[in-house]
Amino acid sequence: KSERRGYEVREFLDEKEMLLALSAADLVVSRAGMGSISELACLSKAAILVPIPGGQEKNAATMPYPVIEQTGDFAAHLVNSVVGLLRDQVACARIGEQAHAILPTDDGSALAKRWLGLVG
Repeated sequence: KSERRGYEVREFLDEKEMLLALSAADLVVSRAGMGSISELACLSKAAILVPIPGGQEKNAATMPYPVIEQTGDFAAHLVNSVVGLLRDQVACARIGEQAHAILPTDDGSALAKRWLGLVG
């Protein structure tokens, strides 16, 4: 366990802990599964995506998040990207807002209205 203030390593978070962690995060580093991407966009969170090679690159390409491939000097590139975004809160906010605009959320009324228009 790290002794750095404000830093904690956890192997698994349950649903409530994950919501709290995402709420507190200024920036998230995540794989590029559609579930993760959808949650990040719903919360308008800035993120850096690290797609699983050979499977998640297309998901990552649909979003405004920076994408870092696990090749070459991966660790240095990831650290530089994280530090750069954390130093630019305007860019972080913009990325989160753009992601939310691509995958907007609502209470389901827009979809219900469409369906009712088709059957009515």
